[in-house]
Amino acid sequence: MSSNRPTHRFTARLKETGELAGVVVMAVPNAFSHLLGKEYKHRIKLVSRGASISWAPKNLGSWIVSRSCKWMVQNTEFRVFEAYSDPLAKELGTIYQALNWNYLGQTSGTAKMYRDPKKKERGWFSDRDFRKKSKYKMYAEQLGIKPEVWKSYMGKYTPKWDEMPKGLKEKIKAQEKEYRDSCEVRDVIPKHKYCFILGKSKKETIQLRKMFVEYNPKLADMPYPKERGTK
Repeated sequence: MSSNRPTHRFTARLKETGELAGVVVMAVPNAFSHLLGKEYKHRIKLVSRGASISWAPKNLGSWIVSRSCKWMVQNTEFRVFEAYSDPLAKELGTIYQALNWNYLGQTSGTAKMYRDPKKKERGWFSDRDFRKKSKYKMYAEQLGIKPEVWKSYMGKYTPKWDEMPKGLKEKIKAQEKEYRDSCEVRDVIPKHKYCFILGKSKKETIQLRKMFVEYNPKLADMPYPKERGTK
């Protein structure tokens, strides 16, 4: 499964052979949170994927996540990193706990998953899939809009709704709903969510983490989950 709107990729390779041993993918968050207030909402990155091979050195997973976040802070404007762990996959967020990330609770993620009955081999997907660029292109084709015309209405990730002729947005949304209603649906439980705040200097780190506590007093010292799986 590919990440939604990936922006940065980090790899760990063996020095001798260059063989890939681990990877971390960072992406645009599914929704922008206000953990440090509105001023910082666009300075958040989602650690959307991470994996290390079975024979990789011990703790490679936590090492590459830590190094990736430090690189981002030193080379970009991003200061807050978020990540999820899925109870359905018996994930607990062990790596994030080992790195002393803040636990934000088990209230995140989609509430439902969908599957196209005509393309069951694709598996289950979240409602974000209905709003992907490829899906908007499909809705436009179903309405008989030529690709070159639709291209002028499409931004980098989402349609330019304000530039469309009157009524076209409503037609596109109707196609989206029709496709959604045609899919199989099942409920899913929320995911665990973690965040990590890091500044470019020790002073900035202290300042940002103080802001986190001020904005989120109930989240500042939440205990880590210890039980894997679903309840």
